[in-house]
Amino acid sequence: MTELAALVEGAGGRGLTVGADVPTRAHVGLRTNSRWFAAPAADVVEVIALPTVTRVPAAPPHVLGVALVRSRLVTLVDLEQLIAGHPTPRSERGRIAVVRADGVELGLVAMATRGLLALPDGAPEPAPAERPPWIVREVGHDGLRLAVLDVAALAAVVARGARP
Repeated sequence: MTELAALVEGAGGRGLTVGADVPTRAHVGLRTNSRWFAAPAADVVEVIALPTVTRVPAAPPHVLGVALVRSRLVTLVDLEQLIAGHPTPRSERGRIAVVRADGVELGLVAMATRGLLALPDGAPEPAPAERPPWIVREVGHDGLRLAVLDVAALAAVVARGARP
């Protein structure tokens, strides 16, 4: 178990309360370009510096390639490319959030990350036509609008090589 997973488990997978008895769940914030995403902290294995990427022939544009992360081969995914059709800018401060669902690990490329965020719990919202099914809802937090990820649904999309 990773240190992050241990912290989340120790908190029962939940964060603090936002207001008057509003239950929350811990998430990790990821910024691609102009977008912020939130991955459930229970699904986040670790956040690391952008590793060396090996391209995969014939992979869809949102799959940057694979990287060796602690002796594991991890598929790197650019959420900005997947949702908007243009890549997340690369920088020396770039990060990868390694997430795991159903035994599949993905590395989500981010320009920046925000540590543990206590976001209000909520049921998945009906998706408007333009929102992919791997985004379950959107929430506001500290002046940001975050798209909350369903990591298992995202992993299924990546495994199929599908587009949103």
